[in-house]
Amino acid sequence: MAGALHAAHRWLLLTPRQHRRIPSTRDPASPLRPKLNHRGERCTFEAILEDYELGEPALQRLGLIVRAADVEGQEHVAAEGPGLRALAEGFAAMELPDEDRLVHQFPVYDALYEYARRHGR
Repeated sequence: MAGALHAAHRWLLLTPRQHRRIPSTRDPASPLRPKLNHRGERCTFEAILEDYELGEPALQRLGLIVRAADVEGQEHVAAEGPGLRALAEGFAAMELPDEDRLVHQFPVYDALYEYARRHGR
């Protein structure tokens, strides 16, 4: 499963949104780059939310969905997680170049964000 949810992190860092105040992370030497790793039971997506103090409820909810998809044993935190895992694994199985995979997956995260925004916690 390693890397299958890579698009979630890229979506969070690269997709412009009014609610996000994320400085550029493209420079690998930048002190603004988050530490991209799991933290205990929490996934990398949640670590990015924490590093950039992104407390918007929809992003927090999306973080739980990504954790349920990404972290073994955390499926219980969001019922949508196994479905997201299946989508991520399916995209990975298509063996598309990274750029093409992101183009196809970003709308999935846009839709999940809207879902999370409308359904709250």
